[in-house]
Amino acid sequence: MENEKYLSEERYQKNNKKVRSTGKIVLIIGIVILILGIVAIIFGFTGFGNTFVNGIESADVVDGDDTQMFKGVFGSFGFIALGGFMSFIGFTMTIIGLSLIITSHRREISAYTTQQSMPIMQEGIEKITPTVADAAGTIAKSINNGINDSNKDNSNE
Repeated sequence: MENEKYLSEERYQKNNKKVRSTGKIVLIIGIVILILGIVAIIFGFTGFGNTFVNGIESADVVDGDDTQMFKGVFGSFGFIALGGFMSFIGFTMTIIGLSLIITSHRREISAYTTQQSMPIMQEGIEKITPTVADAAGTIAKSINNGINDSNKDNSNE
């Protein structure tokens, strides 16, 4: 078995590059599918599918049949259903792509957050230290006095 180093900078950079590129690809595909889904829904609600199907099947219309929009696969109902499905898939892929991209930038985000908050934390620690030190000293003295009193009581018995 090889003695493989799991935590190396080269390995981190290689895997991070893969995650970033995968995230970008999934994000772009998700956005495209989401836009196509929204366009299909708009076509469905505007009746584009009905006019398309009615133009093709105009010879089949008898006595003003109201079920005309359900005859074609891409009638209004078909466009709305297809658009809803595509929008769901596109939205899900967009969220997954964003999650991958954010995950790949986690190290940089953590470094930035630490860089921004560290001066504030240091200032707070400098102001709190004297108070905490006094309180710790008082607690230590009380514990020491309690131990001494306990030892005196035990020696008197």
